[in-house]
Amino acid sequence: MHRKPGDIVPPRRAHRRIGCNLSARWTYGGLQEIGCVRNLSLNGFCIRTRTIHPPGFAATFNLSGPGVEVSVEARVTWTREIQAESASGMWHEMGLVLKSQESEEFRQLLMVSDVAGMLAVSPASPAAS
Repeated sequence: MHRKPGDIVPPRRAHRRIGCNLSARWTYGGLQEIGCVRNLSLNGFCIRTRTIHPPGFAATFNLSGPGVEVSVEARVTWTREIQAESASGMWHEMGLVLKSQESEEFRQLLMVSDVAGMLAVSPASPAAS
């Protein structure tokens, strides 16, 4: 579709995604699964994992990062099978939406991840002479 100047382009996502590398754990059917959180936003996150769940699957996910661990209830909204095995052996991705957006702990995890990401890409400060 060709857009003309002045056309309103609807935003693809409601919230900015923050890249991260956090761990995730959740339990279903008596089994515990692990995954790697690839990005966070104010209303959800994306996990790379070996076990994929269908959209609508809901559970309590324990996300942990540097000095922070947060438990959130979330529901799978989309899934994607990754064709090549990653270095961590995790073959699928799932997008999840938080059931409640009132978690102060999740907001803290989001802020910590955002600051860590900014520090990781910041140029090194010049050494003092």
